Amino acid sequence: MRVADASQPNGWRWQQLNDYVAQLCPEDYVQLPWPRGEASESVYVHVASTRVRKLYCCQVIIVRRSLSEPLKLARYWASSDLEASVERLVEHISTRWDIEVLFADGKEELGLDQYQLMSATALVRFWSLALLAYVFLDEERTRLRASQQRPITIGETRRELQRLHRRQFLLWLI
Repeated sequence: MRVADASQPNGWRWQQLNDYVAQLCPEDYVQLPWPRGEASESVYVHVASTRVRKLYCCQVIIVRRSLSEPLKLARYWASSDLEASVERLVEHISTRWDIEVLFADGKEELGLDQYQLMSATALVRFWSLALLAYVFLDEERTRLRASQQRPITIGETRRELQRLHRRQFLLWLI
């Protein structure tokens, strides 16, 4: 990323993002609630309006769960919305994260990256069934989360349902 440097002839230099984060102090971060998490969950955010190679002008967003955690656990995003506030950027990131998790779960748990279909109709049907299965798993996850009082993943939900169905099947056989 491009950072100001008065010692350089052009007044700036390129710096690796991890080196930039390493030189930040705790006062450079803003503590904000994470919009989609638990009510008590907060993150530390630093935003730098700069230029990034191949992205041109953007806002670089650095998010850390805790200022005491190792720097390698910091997460980075870039936004082309140069007018967005820190709160708005965090809202965008949390929404994007939900979408990323949906696609990752869909690929891993429902095989969305395994289809080999020849027609558009078959593709629509496949995705419709897969997303219907995802909605079902999400509803079951909500039920499990309430009963177990802890976060539950879609994969854990699928495995729990498989375990329950195997048990019911064996009881039926007996």
